[in-house]
Amino acid sequence: MLKKINKNFAAKFLLLFSLLGIIFHIFVILRVVPYTIVWGGRADDKNYLILELVSLLVLATASFIIAGRAKYINVPKLDKFFYFGCWCLFAVFILNTLGNIVSPVPIERYFFSIITFVIALLMLRLISKK
Repeated sequence: MLKKINKNFAAKFLLLFSLLGIIFHIFVILRVVPYTIVWGGRADDKNYLILELVSLLVLATASFIIAGRAKYINVPKLDKFFYFGCWCLFAVFILNTLGNIVSPVPIERYFFSIITFVIALLMLRLISKK
């Protein structure tokens, strides 16, 4: 079934999700979006900024890996890194999906769990060799 999804489409969709994630986390930092709806509701005034900066770093790194795997960034010496990085991202998004499913925060449980699962499937498509 995943082979029916064009790899280029998967890459563009993943990069779009990364961009939206970056915008979302910037809104959390600016307090446009309450930090109580991220990190399973465990963020507080003391740690939310560090947690959000970690999120931004992860999303920027993920974007680099996705762009590299899709050959939007053509650095042949890093092909194995991009391949391995995509597998790591797939694992992270599967674990994130499970974490969102058990989150006490309804938006994480009912909305973000679906998004992270779709991202994981698209990552799997990007990993495939064909």
